[in-house]
Amino acid sequence: VFGPGSLFTSVLPSLLVPKLRECIAASRAPTVFICNVMTEPGRTDGWAVGDFIRTFTHYAGFAPQFTIVNRSYPGSNMLSRYEVTGSFPIMVTPEEHIDSAKIMLGGRFPGSTTLNIGGSTVVEADVIEVATESRMTLDTERGTTSEHTVAVIRHDPEKLARVLRTIISQTRSHALAG
Repeated sequence: VFGPGSLFTSVLPSLLVPKLRECIAASRAPTVFICNVMTEPGRTDGWAVGDFIRTFTHYAGFAPQFTIVNRSYPGSNMLSRYEVTGSFPIMVTPEEHIDSAKIMLGGRFPGSTTLNIGGSTVVEADVIEVATESRMTLDTERGTTSEHTVAVIRHDPEKLARVLRTIISQTRSHALAG
């Protein structure tokens, strides 16, 4: 499982180790990439799901067997806070829906849409939550700090675990049947 985390600073660095990358690619275990929820200003501006999969594949040397992508809308109030910093939701675009070979709607992954993008089975599901985090602000002129709470969009651990359990269950049952 690769992610969640910043693509360039958390997910891809482990794939830069040649022996590790080779072992993962040679393994029969399913690979799952958890796509970012929001773009990162200056790093992934304007990217769609396919861009993330292509970049992952470029560094890994293989496409992830599965990619988990959020499909729920966090709400305009939350999004407006992110848009100020140049960060936008990452969701499968209408073009990607049209261009991809649809594998199955629901069924294998209840409550989700499954597509094939860039050689990866993309599972769209509601995997986010709005959480609160404490932030410290430093006033350099006064030399003081203050703490405040902000609402942020994050992967919901329980929702993500549910999707991962379903992927594991489905790949096991297909392996046993085949």
